[in-house]
Amino acid sequence: MAATAIDISAPSAVAQALAAANGRLAGAAETPPEVVGLVEDLADAIAAGDEQALASVNPWLWIRIQGAALRAQAALRAEDPDRRRALRLALEQLRFLFARLAERAPIGEDRPAREVARWLEATLAGVPQQRKAALLGVSLRTYQRWVSDRDGTTPADDDERRLRVVARLVNQLRHSLTGPGVVDWFTRPRADLDGAAPADVLDDPGRLEALLGAAAASRGSIAA
Repeated sequence: MAATAIDISAPSAVAQALAAANGRLAGAAETPPEVVGLVEDLADAIAAGDEQALASVNPWLWIRIQGAALRAQAALRAEDPDRRRALRLALEQLRFLFARLAERAPIGEDRPAREVARWLEATLAGVPQQRKAALLGVSLRTYQRWVSDRDGTTPADDDERRLRVVARLVNQLRHSLTGPGVVDWFTRPRADLDGAAPADVLDDPGRLEALLGAAAASRGSIAA
């Protein structure tokens, strides 16, 4: 395993790399250079994390990841005899946290559209299905078929694209708003969208970055 730049947007791959590094460390008399490189690359990637991409990450989970990365770096530089044990513990904690991060990212483009719909249903469990269907621009019956355990109907084409956009925005907003508050956010006109409400521009691919920025700004202002 050569030391390479780490892509923290692929948390499952990071978790696997950390597990492999810990395995190498367990069987080595000295800390292998590739393990040192992994720790340093990972720390750099965490420090340079894209603010907009991280807006959808649970802030408490991200704080724990930052702390574990700092402990791993400190263990590399420590002189005491327990430094290898400290490094192994930090790597295992990082592996665990990135694995949890991967589990909490159910809305990636590689996820089947039905899984995304059912994630949205569970995440906005306190919101009536009629409101969720209206937000997605489909009938209540169509939405119910998407999230049903027994029906195999899958969102497709424009319906799927709108579903994935809504899910990405909900994933940002859910850490600072209630379920009903998240849905209300879509209906309020915003200056950063030229006076449009988010729901009005969901079908415009050219407005996606503006929508993501608006969601990140809303979350930031609420947290402040």
